[in-house]
Amino acid sequence: MKILDINELNYSINSNHILKNISFSIQKGEVISLIGPNGSGKTTLLRCIARYLKPSSGKILFSGNDTKNISQKKFAEHIGYIPQKTILSYPFTVEEFIAMGRYPYSNLFDIHDNEHDTAVNAAIEDVKISHLRHRTLTTLSGGELQKILIAGCLAQQPDIFLLDEVMSHLDPHFQLETAKLLVELKKKKKLTVLSVTHNINLAVLISDKILILKQGKIVFFDSPVKLNGAILKKIFSVDFRQTGNTGTDRQMFMPCWEIINE
Repeated sequence: MKILDINELNYSINSNHILKNISFSIQKGEVISLIGPNGSGKTTLLRCIARYLKPSSGKILFSGNDTKNISQKKFAEHIGYIPQKTILSYPFTVEEFIAMGRYPYSNLFDIHDNEHDTAVNAAIEDVKISHLRHRTLTTLSGGELQKILIAGCLAQQPDIFLLDEVMSHLDPHFQLETAKLLVELKKKKKLTVLSVTHNINLAVLISDKILILKQGKIVFFDSPVKLNGAILKKIFSVDFRQTGNTGTDRQMFMPCWEIINE
């Protein structure tokens, strides 16, 4: 079932055309990784879908409905968004922060009803952070904070996750843990994920499709199995060595950088 449909989306600032006739569809339960060079429009696309930016033209449809016609409260019930730069510097506990994800369903009189508590507890369990429940945000590592952000989004109980580089600045262990978590959420909750990333290999391993932007245009939207070094070279202007990955039918890619310290 088609859950998100982008039709001829354009976004410009003055005469600078950042997104150019973007059209693609996402099926419910798919994990889509969005990659491309810096400045190619990845974050802009996510911000347009999340309604932080207003497209110059085109349509964004959620389950067949134009998102322009959906109230902010209803929109937040269906679509969760974690931006690229999120600073969590307030001394809230982890549980308090995750509870804020319930804002689409809350008012001053019922923020602690049974449904609220169930959703918060479920988010904490799904992300496996029960041991952090009473910690304050300011005491957490970068990897732990990313899990907290995902849990806060889960508490919204959305249908779609929009994630902007949630694995950036994480060590390999936390990158892998986050990638596994997204796959688990897809399987367990039929969650749909559109995730901007620079980690090509993790994108290949966890995604149903790879969406590549370059200079504001879609240049590839297909299964990771069809991605190859020649395509990546055209995108990033760097040669890539292609190798098999034990246990999968998907290729891993390593950029062939020249030695520059001689």
